[in-house]
Amino acid sequence: MYSLLREGDLSLRKLFGRANRDRFARKRIFRHFVWKIISLFTPIVSFVLRMLVRSWRYNIVGGAEMAERTLAGEPVIVSLWHGQLLPLTCSIFHLEDKRVATMASDSYDGAFITDILQRWGFAVANGSSRRGGAKAVVLAKRLIDSGHWFAITVDGPVGPRHIVKQGIVYMAKKTNATVWTGVCRCGNAVQFKSWDKFVLPLPFSKIDVHFSECCKLNTDTSVEALERDRLLIEKRMLEEYDRVSNDVLSKNHI
Repeated sequence: MYSLLREGDLSLRKLFGRANRDRFARKRIFRHFVWKIISLFTPIVSFVLRMLVRSWRYNIVGGAEMAERTLAGEPVIVSLWHGQLLPLTCSIFHLEDKRVATMASDSYDGAFITDILQRWGFAVANGSSRRGGAKAVVLAKRLIDSGHWFAITVDGPVGPRHIVKQGIVYMAKKTNATVWTGVCRCGNAVQFKSWDKFVLPLPFSKIDVHFSECCKLNTDTSVEALERDRLLIEKRMLEEYDRVSNDVLSKNHI
């Protein structure tokens, strides 16, 4: 009797396991189909965003010095908060050295973002702290070695907000790059009620951007050294953010 019950239990497990696999496969196919449809609108989204970006009025502090250093061959990584990603990365159109690279997640939505970024002239390393991180570090090192400066959102892709992850520390040590911080203040913008409080400047907004040198890290990759340097970058980022930015000066929220 026990053996029959056990065999029946195993059969049910196999049946439900097969059903779960089939359900997961259908979800993957459906999501792939949805993103294929969305990708058809990439040129339109890219054009609309580009027109919006061109209307913004930038005042950039520290960008000229950073560009001089990168043009002279110094490897540079710029740390950004995820919520200020759009206005900060777009500020590079106003810098002398436009050889910028960044990171996008290795997923369907990451592919959509990668397409837009590449249309704008960015080089992209696909990967994140959640998936494909090692591959992204290798690609980032190649891009930095080829003369690009690298912009990375240090609290992405899913937060917690304003908590620096160790990815930038490891990348800076492996590439021997100087870490800079980038923060901004938007005169008139919409701030979303997302985990990162994402900021979208409105047309013709004035945006103050501040780039400043943060630190040059040693090559020690021990657990203690990675955590110590992570806390150092986080402290400098928060100090710059508090000094420069109040998120947005307007009261628009979504």
